Amino acid sequence: MVACIFVFTACLKDRVFPPAVVPPPGSKTILKAGNIKINEIQPDFNADSGDLADWVEIYNTSDSTLVLQPGKFWITESKSNKAKFTPSIEFTIPPKGFLTIYFDGSKTAVDPSSIIYTEGNLSKAGEFVGLYYLAGPGDTVVLDTVSFGASPSQKESYGRLPNGGSSLKWLKDITRKESNNVNIGGSGPIEPYEGMFIINEIAPNESPDWVEFYNPLTQNFTMKNGRWFFTDDLTLKTKDTLKVDFVVSPASYFVVECTSASPSTEQQIRTKLGLSSTNGEAFGIYYKDDNGQFITIAEQTFPPGISAGRSYGRQPDKTGPFVLNINQTKGLPNP
Repeated sequence: MVACIFVFTACLKDRVFPPAVVPPPGSKTILKAGNIKINEIQPDFNADSGDLADWVEIYNTSDSTLVLQPGKFWITESKSNKAKFTPSIEFTIPPKGFLTIYFDGSKTAVDPSSIIYTEGNLSKAGEFVGLYYLAGPGDTVVLDTVSFGASPSQKESYGRLPNGGSSLKWLKDITRKESNNVNIGGSGPIEPYEGMFIINEIAPNESPDWVEFYNPLTQNFTMKNGRWFFTDDLTLKTKDTLKVDFVVSPASYFVVECTSASPSTEQQIRTKLGLSSTNGEAFGIYYKDDNGQFITIAEQTFPPGISAGRSYGRQPDKTGPFVLNINQTKGLPNP
């Protein structure tokens, strides 16, 4: 582990760093297996809850905008007919964002921000859903497929935990267009997992600099000292470590301050790192498990040019892509 020397690791504004590798604003990525997931399914919709029809939520696991091209992006509830339906217009999904597909054979659902699958409905007795991409003539890519059993209740959906993960189960909290992770927890202990916390806002031109996170869990979570690490260099995960237990409240925002002026407390996480507004940089948070393996909780690069009093934050809050120079909302939802 690389030692952190106090005197050289304060939050200096004009250190020289290589330019951060940041996708250009609005950059788009073509589909491939792994960067899009069927994240949540409601096969027994309840009109009283505001649903328009049965629906499937898809999730962009990547850090770029995904393009769903008509004629190339296929949706089906038939195992024997991969190309049963394709949207007639292009849709995009922002990084780490969501998109709803309404399965409405009656063609009555009205939601221009969502895909309307007009070839049938989902069965609450159990069904199959598949997403495919036509990469070229005779080259069909399986993006994701999910089979589910009978729906236990209109008040439950079938989804991945965490978002985009490998575990699927019936969820007590339906979260269409939002994170499934609120369903993780309950009364038992939580083992940290990739994507557990969401980097929501970064302010690298302040005194101190800071990074805001959102915690989607439904219970208190204690970050144990010596197990959590922070970095401003994504090639080196262990630049600084949490030295005090820190309790994160459920469904809340918490801030990591970049300063060597004072150590972390039970109320405030502080780390001896510097963030460069001049050159752009990155921030990462990691957890070391019982086997000594590092789990990437969250990483985010940011570009140069973030003004004092402004930040680099998600719009919309928690789920949207990052936007340069927004009004700061430290510890609060982004505007």
